Amino acid sequence: MRDRLLAYLVIGFLTVMVFVFFFIRTQPIPLPKPKITNTNSATLKTPSVTFVDPIRGAPKAKVTLVVYSDFECAACKQLNPIIDVALMTFPNDVRFVWKDMPNDSAHPNATSASVAAHCAARQGKFWEYASALFDRQTYLSETQFTQIGTELGLNETTFSKCLSSKDTLPIVQKNLQEALNLGILATPTLFINSTSIVGVPSANDLTKAIADELAAQK
Repeated sequence: MRDRLLAYLVIGFLTVMVFVFFFIRTQPIPLPKPKITNTNSATLKTPSVTFVDPIRGAPKAKVTLVVYSDFECAACKQLNPIIDVALMTFPNDVRFVWKDMPNDSAHPNATSASVAAHCAARQGKFWEYASALFDRQTYLSETQFTQIGTELGLNETTFSKCLSSKDTLPIVQKNLQEALNLGILATPTLFINSTSIVGVPSANDLTKAIADELAAQK
């Protein structure tokens, strides 16, 4: 009887530890307190959307989802399929915009991953490359960046040159600075038009928020 009770206690303890582990992995990742260099940062209230930003969804969307994300952030990976649900639920009304916010202090390959993804974007493969980065999140490396490009059929010479020279780094830096100017301190941070959500909402919560935004526009 005593051995059985001990076994139950051990199983209970392990169950709690597993729950805590997965709960922590789905929480937003806080960034170090930023040093904002833009003196007009206090006036920045909403994200910008430009031609260099990867965008998918409805071309004439009524609702724009903008995410500030990090390819090595576990919670950011959790958000990815939830965004897919939102785009499928509102195919004619929603578009999704990616913004980089690499947290180099916690994720040593985050900036390089963003640079590589934007190099892939130059060959029309940003979203496929981004998906592969999230799939390999736990073992990202320079070797993987090249391997993903090969698997996606990218021009190896063009991609390698872009990656080695960090041609797309200014895009990543601009996104990061914009995030800091918006006062964002954790990834993922998601904007639904001008309303921000920190962390990972459920698919139901996100689709409801979008529906409410669409209803408010009528």
